[in-house]
Amino acid sequence: IAPKGAIGNARLAVVGPDGSIGVVDLPGVPAGFAPPKNEQETGRQASPGVAVDPAGTRAAVVTPDTLLVVDLDRLEVTRTHRLPTRAPARARKLIEGWGRGALWVSGDTLAVSGRRYSVEGRRVVQATIGVELVDVRTGESEPLDPTATQVTRVGDSLLAFGGSALRGYELDGTVRFELLAGRDTGYVQTAGRFAYVGSENSTRFTIVDVRAGRVLGTTRTPDPTIVIG
Repeated sequence: IAPKGAIGNARLAVVGPDGSIGVVDLPGVPAGFAPPKNEQETGRQASPGVAVDPAGTRAAVVTPDTLLVVDLDRLEVTRTHRLPTRAPARARKLIEGWGRGALWVSGDTLAVSGRRYSVEGRRVVQATIGVELVDVRTGESEPLDPTATQVTRVGDSLLAFGGSALRGYELDGTVRFELLAGRDTGYVQTAGRFAYVGSENSTRFTIVDVRAGRVLGTTRTPDPTIVIG
């Protein structure tokens, strides 16, 4: 939960099956959107990543420099780690915002993705930090795919996309396959063992069998399409 119309301290809400709501403060975690005050200014955004472990007992909250682990039963922060700060490509660039995505892979491992947003003249520029594997016990991280913008899990594989190729990995980070090198893989939907790489306003899809690690073919739809698995 972020403040309305501003960037401030975030909170995490947990809704029980009976509709009860518990809230825990997340110290040192900014979140929200601060709109521009005039036409000369630029809005600022802070969007932490959140992931829940498969057992449903822990949540991880990720910012560019902080990792918090929350006990969901007790509603309290149990671990806080400082993460290595990824410097902007150019030190002079004014950073206007950031976003993080987090996926709980297995055990104590997160897959973290993210972007930085900056303004150059009249253009908003996005730069990826890539995808990293982060240990929630220690806060240590290692790169998985430095060019990817997002990551998802398909069965027993991690699928990194939005970078220089569509890449599949074992859950420990071992590369399984690389497909569609040099093509736009920024929009991927999944259903079962298959990934659908969309283009042309989601009317053309390259279908990938993630388990087999190969492209099956392409298909077209008359209208923009959402794949539901």
